[in-house]
Amino acid sequence: AGFDEAFLVKIQNALQGHLHLNVLRMLRSGSWWVEKAGGKDKVVNAAVRAAVARLEQLGGKTWSQNSKCAWGKLHVKHIQHTISKGLGLPPGSQPLDLPSHEPGGDTNTINQAASTSIDDLSATGGSQASLRVIWDLANLATGCWMITVPGVSGQFNSPHYGDQLPIWAAGQLRPVRTTHEAIAPNTSSRSYFGPRRSRSYAAQVASLMASFICHPCFTGILGQGST
Repeated sequence: AGFDEAFLVKIQNALQGHLHLNVLRMLRSGSWWVEKAGGKDKVVNAAVRAAVARLEQLGGKTWSQNSKCAWGKLHVKHIQHTISKGLGLPPGSQPLDLPSHEPGGDTNTINQAASTSIDDLSATGGSQASLRVIWDLANLATGCWMITVPGVSGQFNSPHYGDQLPIWAAGQLRPVRTTHEAIAPNTSSRSYFGPRRSRSYAAQVASLMASFICHPCFTGILGQGST
C-alpha cells in the first residue's frame, strides 16, 4: 500500500494523547507500524518481555509480590515548587513542596492521571484535573461541590496553601456555599483587591523572602550547606 505521510502525522498526534487506545487500534487494524515490526504476535511478545524485564529490575523475580512494583509506586505524583526544583532539592522538601501521592488510573480513566511520558510512568509531568466541579442548578443552596488543588492560596505559609490536596487525592469534593446567608457565618478571612498601597513592591518582596528564609526547614538547609 506504500507509506502514507498523512497517516504518520495522525499517529504522531494520537500517541501524544490516549496512547493505550491507539496501540490497541494499531494492533487490531494491522497497521503499517505493526507489519514493519514483524507482525502482531512479535510486537506483543516483545512488549511483554520488556515490561517484565523492567519490573524485575525494580522488584526482582518476585516482582508481582513486591510493593515497589505497585502501580501507585510507579505512577507517583510529586507536587514540587519551581524554587525547590531549581535548588535541586528532592520532591517533598519543605516549606514550598507538598506531599507526594500515588494516584490511580491513567490517561484513559475517568480519574484522569496521565503518565509523564512513555519511558516515565510517574504522574508528575502528566495531566491531572486540578479543578473538579459539580453544580446542581436545581439546588444551588446545597447541591454545589468543588475542589481546587492544592489550595486557594499561593503563599506557602498560609493554612490554605495545600489544605485541599488530601481531599483531591482521595477523589472527594468540598461543598460550595453560594448564598450570603451561608457564606457570612463561615467566613474566616477576606482578601481585598485595590490600588497598591504606599508600601513599595521591593519592601513586599523583602518581607516575603524574610519569612521564607526564617522558616525552620530553610534555615536547616542553609545550616547543612554551610558545614
